[in-house]
Amino acid sequence: MGAVLDYASDEKKTLYKKSDQKTVAETMEQQGGTEGEIQIHDLHAVADYAMRGSATVWQDENGVPCRLVSGINCEPELAVEQMRETQRRFQKTGGTIAYHGYQSFSAGEGPPDVIHKIGVETARRLWGGRYQVLVTTHVDHAEHLHNHFVVCAVSFVDGKKYYRSVKDYYALRQVSDELARQYGFSVLEQTRAKGGAVRDYTPGRMSRRKIVKADVDEAVTQARTEEHFYALLRAKGYALKTTGKDVSVRAPGAQRFLCLERNFGSQYSRQVIRRRILEGRITPQKRLPQRLYCRGSPKKVQRHHGIQALYLRYCFLLGAIPKRRRKSMVRVSPALKADVLKMNRIAAQTQVLCRKQICSKLDLEQCMAELSQRLDALDKQRIVLRRIQRTASASQEGQTQIAVLTGQISRLRRELKLCDEVWHQTEVVQRKVQDEYRQPVSKCRTDRLER
Repeated sequence: MGAVLDYASDEKKTLYKKSDQKTVAETMEQQGGTEGEIQIHDLHAVADYAMRGSATVWQDENGVPCRLVSGINCEPELAVEQMRETQRRFQKTGGTIAYHGYQSFSAGEGPPDVIHKIGVETARRLWGGRYQVLVTTHVDHAEHLHNHFVVCAVSFVDGKKYYRSVKDYYALRQVSDELARQYGFSVLEQTRAKGGAVRDYTPGRMSRRKIVKADVDEAVTQARTEEHFYALLRAKGYALKTTGKDVSVRAPGAQRFLCLERNFGSQYSRQVIRRRILEGRITPQKRLPQRLYCRGSPKKVQRHHGIQALYLRYCFLLGAIPKRRRKSMVRVSPALKADVLKMNRIAAQTQVLCRKQICSKLDLEQCMAELSQRLDALDKQRIVLRRIQRTASASQEGQTQIAVLTGQISRLRRELKLCDEVWHQTEVVQRKVQDEYRQPVSKCRTDRLER
């Protein structure tokens, strides 16, 4: 016991030496520096980071180094001093003295000089009339080109301070999107959602809450009694808590319980669920049989093989097909619940397989090679057009051609990425499909079939 305690308290293993490197602010505080002195050092640190030479120097087509640093209403090398002079002139040297923002672009969007031009124009439209702005472009990561903005918080016109709000965020996004479309760059489209996850408010996309609600609705329609309703949910892998008038469930793999009434409305209280089960037990009136007519011949039905058939079966198990099936009636085992969240992605992979007639990994490899060749050819065409646009012979027709090529390149990149995902996930999907058909029929499902 003593040997264990000596080993655990060994000074060589437990002694921690704090690094001697301190921030400028910590050093100033220890030396009794004022708040204004600490702030100006922080502003210097932000400006030095944005303008550092290793990140902002870029070589053009002729090998000439160019520094992608610009100042709006200020000189880049004197930006910090001029910003502080503006703040001292209007006696507003405290509080927030500057804002630091950035503007990112997708990989391969365009050359650094064009991206810097977009950043300068963005800053000029948003803040150029009243504030001093330092604009830099970082090119140290070729796949992650982005602009930095350092905005003085005090206006050089009347001394009013700039307070960033949600409205300013949307204005920044609108201006950035307009300039991106003007230069033929891609724009991020995102569905607005008020609270909760975006999936909960996006039609056609599944979320964990939607899955729980669908399972509860299915159990209500199948149950004959309240206890039978609970048994159906437990058979799906849910944990239950019933306290008073509330029913809470925890989905397989989740950490927290969901109160049904609080998350899905008054139709999911314990009392209303009982009434829904009772109403479902009333035998509906039998409909008269209808005569249906089918066109075509079964002999002409297209047969699917290989990877096509595997992914179509997988989509069927997840409930993506047939399209007319109600999503609330989709029966998914607990093992596939996590994959329902990726249903749109899996459906897109299946569409590519069917559209390209890919049945084997050899077909998939050939398709990926063809897509890569087409991408390279289109990318070279776009590079040539962009070079022309930077000369005196630029025209609106050239911008339109660049925009068309950008759309084609984006589509091919999506297809290539989907094919690459299929290449790495085929064995996993095959194992999941096999495991799904090996699962025994649950007792609750057997009771339903007997009835």
